[in-house]
Amino acid sequence: MFQVRNKEAIRLLTGRQMKKNRQRNAIAVGAIILTSILFSALFTVGGGILEVARQSMMRASGSSAQAVIKFLSMPEYENVKAAGGYEKIGYSIVTGTGAHESLQKLYTEVRYGETYSAQSFRSFPTEGRMPEEKMEIAVPRLVLDAMGLPDQPGSRIVFPIMVDGTLREDTFTLCGVWDGDPVAPAQQVWVSKAYSEEIAPTRMTSFGEGVPYEGTVMADIDFPNTWNLQGKLADLLARAGLPEDTPGGINPAYSSLSVDLYTILTIVILLAVILVSGYLIIYNIFYISVTQDIQYYGLLKTIGASGKQLRRIVLRQVMGLSAVGIPAGLLAGYAVGYLLLPYVVMLFLQTYEFEDYTISPAVLAGAALFSLLTVYISFRSPGRIAASVSPVEAVRYTGETQQKGAPGRCRKSIWQCVEAHRSILWKRKAHIKMMRKKKTSTLGFGKSAKQKNAPAILALRNLRRDGKKAVLLILSLYISMTLLNTPSPIISGFDLEQYVETQTNGDFEVTDWTVAMAGQYDKNLEGIDSGFEEAVSRLQGLTRFEKVYCELGQADLSEHALERLAWENEQGNEYTDMCDLERGQEPLYAYAATGTLVEHAVYTDGEFDAEKWAQGTYVVYCDGAPWWGVKPEMLYQPGDRITLEGKEGQKKEYTVMAVGELPSTLTARMAISIGINVILPEQEFAELYGEKQPLSVVYDVEKSHRDEAEKITAKWMEDSGMVCISFETLKEEFQKTKQVFTMIGGSLSLVLGAIGILNFINIMVTGILTRQKELAMLSAVGMGGRQMKRMLIWESAAYIGSASVLAVTAGNLLSWLICQDVVIRNQWAFAYHFTVVPVAVCLPLLLLAASAVPLMFYKKLCAGSVVERLRYC
Repeated sequence: MFQVRNKEAIRLLTGRQMKKNRQRNAIAVGAIILTSILFSALFTVGGGILEVARQSMMRASGSSAQAVIKFLSMPEYENVKAAGGYEKIGYSIVTGTGAHESLQKLYTEVRYGETYSAQSFRSFPTEGRMPEEKMEIAVPRLVLDAMGLPDQPGSRIVFPIMVDGTLREDTFTLCGVWDGDPVAPAQQVWVSKAYSEEIAPTRMTSFGEGVPYEGTVMADIDFPNTWNLQGKLADLLARAGLPEDTPGGINPAYSSLSVDLYTILTIVILLAVILVSGYLIIYNIFYISVTQDIQYYGLLKTIGASGKQLRRIVLRQVMGLSAVGIPAGLLAGYAVGYLLLPYVVMLFLQTYEFEDYTISPAVLAGAALFSLLTVYISFRSPGRIAASVSPVEAVRYTGETQQKGAPGRCRKSIWQCVEAHRSILWKRKAHIKMMRKKKTSTLGFGKSAKQKNAPAILALRNLRRDGKKAVLLILSLYISMTLLNTPSPIISGFDLEQYVETQTNGDFEVTDWTVAMAGQYDKNLEGIDSGFEEAVSRLQGLTRFEKVYCELGQADLSEHALERLAWENEQGNEYTDMCDLERGQEPLYAYAATGTLVEHAVYTDGEFDAEKWAQGTYVVYCDGAPWWGVKPEMLYQPGDRITLEGKEGQKKEYTVMAVGELPSTLTARMAISIGINVILPEQEFAELYGEKQPLSVVYDVEKSHRDEAEKITAKWMEDSGMVCISFETLKEEFQKTKQVFTMIGGSLSLVLGAIGILNFINIMVTGILTRQKELAMLSAVGMGGRQMKRMLIWESAAYIGSASVLAVTAGNLLSWLICQDVVIRNQWAFAYHFTVVPVAVCLPLLLLAASAVPLMFYKKLCAGSVVERLRYC
């Protein structure tokens, strides 16, 4: 072509070359599809996790607005609205709270709200409309069902409302309903503006001490984009003339969404594994394809094609195949990812309910980009081979390992390889009589070998001809088999009994719903009444019953603590709001635990001594909240003296026995800023704070009566404001999580295992097609069809055997290292078990493919005579 620069010529040559190799192109497209499926599934799941996490945080915060400004007067809201710089703004006015007894566990706010504000609260009527007439009301079904009221728009209902300590019970017309969200911190009930103004007039002065909560204005704001939301909100407050510390802020769904290091590392590892797996698949196919056509590229170079043009021809072929394979893989991968998403969300976000996930175009774009990147990386080396081929040496090129620094120059020509094979075959014929007698032959290898081993020896020699291809194929199979084997020891290592022991302190733990509810600040510290205690004592098979008491109290600050707080103030850390520095006191949660619960507390310094504990002069101490930027030591150390103030003002000094705390499920699940926790002996707790009902109770039941106790306890929970953590609830959680690991690990293993098997089939097929000339010449020099089939089968078996040995040894070592993860070992009471079952299951399929592929394709290659095959090659 003499440096032809016509793009049309390049396009024409590319098209003809692709039409010539339809079967090989189908194999390459299949490899690209498999790689794209993995990337698409991973990106779909990853994008889904982020979206579901954002939705969960919106549900937990109760709003989808990017920012909120709280407790405004109407003039202040008008200033904010007039300041501009936002995309949407709306307001709601706090009117009161739902006061029905059935709403004890379902906190309900009554408000007037504009349409945008109601939508941002995710509490907009799906049936009916927002209130317009004075005595209209819109209520979620969740609240209506709890109150036993009808949910048909137009119904007349009586809804009690608490307004600044005053109870109102008015009759309304239900004008709108929606489902409601049990995760939301508060259920919203909408009333008309006229009714709101009547019972809780809108505040016209700034909110402050002595100003009721009712009547204040809450502004919901969306900005044009999510970039620097904190800065945008600060600018808006400044333009509106409001102070920087005005209550409100950025929605956590936009400001606090983060992924921990473990999740990031998991995603990076998965991306790397998929990239390597896809590279090994696609590179092998392109490498063999280019070497098969090396004479074609050499001839093009002879007539004037440049290396750049040859590289462009190969690249156009690759891009053409990608245009078919990547879209198909993206769609299939999206389907796989969408099916796996619920299970992955359960694992990473610990939530079992979430809204439908809508795929973002950026997710598929990212998957397509990584797939294309993998294809491009895989193309680079074969493209360089085609571009750097010597026209003279191309005639002798067969794809064997090249000498370093001499592209296109082979270590052995095909004639030398055939001559070596023919030498072996002739020696076999010469010694046939001796082999019949002695059953052995030297076969030119300097040592005895059985006659039937000749094809195996030839196969091993063929593997050594191109070590690079052999290593890549073995690595590809090894990765697939290892990933197939890894989830099995993780799943089988989960132990239910050990898990229950790590998550609870007995067969049953019961506490008040306000204590168990996250985000509930008004805790009922005496939620276990005496009637429940008596009922538990009558359970059959009861073997243990222990209690935990709690009280919010005060402790005198020591000189060291006062110095520390002074240092804290100098650093500008505002954590001293709850401390009474004038009196030298700080708040605390005081606990008392009966039986063996104190002995099983988590101790970080010092040791628990039961004999000293019985004296009543010791306490267990722990800082109640973290100290950011402060020296790491505790306020008090074992041996220090601490003074506690009782309910009647009496004070008593105790010695710190140890630093530790009760398991979190036995506490009030609240931390006080610059506060502490102490555990007292039961008698000392009663002397300081009086007789109280327990915060929580723990009891065990014999296994033979556990099912009956589960039913009875469940019934008690339905009829009370208490919640229970039991063996059955933890078992259900355990099974769900195990199912998640099984689904994710099993699906990933099956996909990667399928990729490994298909990759192996692709490489073997492509390799056989590449060696048409060699196989024809071997037939010409006397190699029989049966011998040739056995040789090809032995080659395949050698690849599989090498990969299996690596998977069982190095692969299980990798599985063991993964299973040492602290989260898996501690959270799930995990114990590693060595296994080769997945590899053993996969091995027959691979061996079947190793036998079937050579037999099937050899029959196709040998359809013509030896002369015709040589002429064709």
